[in-house]
Amino acid sequence: MDNVNSAGNNTQTTTRNIFDLEWTGINLLLVLIYGFITVLLVAIFAKRMIHRVSLKFSHSVEVEGSGANKSLKLEIRTRMEEAINFAYEPTLLNPGDDRLNMDVKPGHFYFVNRMKTVDGFRNIDQVLGDLNKDLYRPKGKNVRQHLFDAKSHSSGCLRAVRTNQLQALADFYLQARFGTEPYHFEDHLKFLDVEAEIVAILRQRTHRKRTKDKRKELHRQNAATVEVQSTSVDDVEVTLKSNLSPLGGSSTQPLLEGVVHNASTESV
Repeated sequence: MDNVNSAGNNTQTTTRNIFDLEWTGINLLLVLIYGFITVLLVAIFAKRMIHRVSLKFSHSVEVEGSGANKSLKLEIRTRMEEAINFAYEPTLLNPGDDRLNMDVKPGHFYFVNRMKTVDGFRNIDQVLGDLNKDLYRPKGKNVRQHLFDAKSHSSGCLRAVRTNQLQALADFYLQARFGTEPYHFEDHLKFLDVEAEIVAILRQRTHRKRTKDKRKELHRQNAATVEVQSTSVDDVEVTLKSNLSPLGGSSTQPLLEGVVHNASTESV
């Protein structure tokens, strides 16, 4: 009991000694610094936890350049606007590629059918570009929108093509390029059938246009030849008249009139 009482007395004495200490300026400053650091760390930890939870449950789209200063944000937006014009559509299967002639088995190599369809759409682009330079499809432009714009173009190149044909062509292309379902070889054959019908109509129009242009050029050449010939005949007549000297009568009479005048005088 004496030991317990002595231990309790020592504890009370130690506590009393702590509170009885004189708080000097350095001790008070250290306590304030440690307390500020502790509060700051707790605030940072709480903020990070709140931010993580809010990001986990928020689905808002972050704007480009958010959180950056004004100059950096302007630079980011400028680069993003320039990046829109960067587009490249490579040829997926070159003419010498072995995959063009491979037998695609059902359930395997669906990507080959997709690549064939995507490359096959270039025939439409080429024929439309041959008809009118304004109908070249810009890289990255939506295929369906481009076909409808070409159909409503003032040149009328796709006027003879039905709207459902253009819809089917765009559907096959978009399914081959962006679709998630398997793209079978039969789908590629259907695409080729629709494409062949449209290309045949466009090539027929191209042939008519070239024939019409040749006729116009031929008429223009014939008109130029006739004009040159008439001009040369007029030049010859003017040259002959200027070279004829008067014979008898007035000095302004040509040779033929002079001969007639002399013949009439002799007969009298």
